[in-house]
Amino acid sequence: MIISTLLPSLASLLLGSWLAVATTPQPRPAKTTAAWMTHKVERGETAEAIASRWGVSLEDLEAWNPWLARDKGAVRPGRVLQLRASKRPSLRMRAKYYTARDDTWASVAARLGTTVTVLKAGPNREHASQPLRAGLSLIVLRDASKTGWDPYANRRGDAPPQLDIEFGGLSDGRPNGGKLVNGVQLPDTDLYDLWKPEQCYGSTHAVQTVVAAIGSFREETGWEGRLTIGSMSREGGGHFPPHKSHRSGRDVDIRLPRLDGSGTHPRHDEVDWHATWALISSFIATDETEVIFLSRRLHPLLRRAGQDMGATPAELAAIGTVVVHSKGHHAHMHVRLRCGLDETDCRGVSTRRKRGIKVSRRTPMSRVR
Repeated sequence: MIISTLLPSLASLLLGSWLAVATTPQPRPAKTTAAWMTHKVERGETAEAIASRWGVSLEDLEAWNPWLARDKGAVRPGRVLQLRASKRPSLRMRAKYYTARDDTWASVAARLGTTVTVLKAGPNREHASQPLRAGLSLIVLRDASKTGWDPYANRRGDAPPQLDIEFGGLSDGRPNGGKLVNGVQLPDTDLYDLWKPEQCYGSTHAVQTVVAAIGSFREETGWEGRLTIGSMSREGGGHFPPHKSHRSGRDVDIRLPRLDGSGTHPRHDEVDWHATWALISSFIATDETEVIFLSRRLHPLLRRAGQDMGATPAELAAIGTVVVHSKGHHAHMHVRLRCGLDETDCRGVSTRRKRGIKVSRRTPMSRVR
């Protein structure tokens, strides 16, 4: 009797509990944003360090790249790893660090947020077996998302030499459709190397500006590496394949300064970005620079170098106004100089117009961009 009375109540209770569970909104499984990406191994990296940097486990990294397990975690610089991650890690850059008198491998590694093993690897390997001495140049891989240091803050170079530059060289017309009258060749000097001297002619004004800017750059930073100028114009200007411009003696291609100072074409991880910022700043400081072409993907590294060296927001604003993107300019910068005051037939580039304003010899880039 008691059981028959309780059964309906028990059934009702169970049914109610089941309905409550069934109708209660259940949390949706979290969406994963992981996607397949690649990582190119850099000098001094280990499999453990790469996994940590990307936020994945070493086991997963080895599962995605079976050869890692076979090679017992050994990774060769230049090798490409496949992995799944939700985002890319922070941008990194290489920078010079000049040692002080009391520096040791351990103290420098701690100060720069790295390990002694990584610090002694790669380009610093030749010094690894010896104690550090003052003034030694180390190359350090660092997180470019964080504030770094100015390698050239306490360094100075020699005063630039006084060079005789011929008068009479005039830019006539536009950089992409003009000519060069009485072309003046860049002088032979230790300030730079000329890749092909027969392609390094410009107007007197342009040549004077190039020599002054590079001389100032070397004096203010003490940078001692080789700086290679690729080309300006032919002696008489005009058509100069494969260039679209370089016709009127106001354009100059300069290879980006390398950390090893060799002067050859660099990859982005071989560029001395602090020296590059200083060189660009020297050209802008002449007030004779119209525009500098540099691949957009390199702008963040250039900006970080400027920040490390104490650039003001106004100075950093040059990136995107004076320093602008142009395809193919990833190992060198293309500097376009303004017309000289005596170059009455010199003109801007006809294709660079905005709101009816044409780039002329004295039109500020801020009005054009």
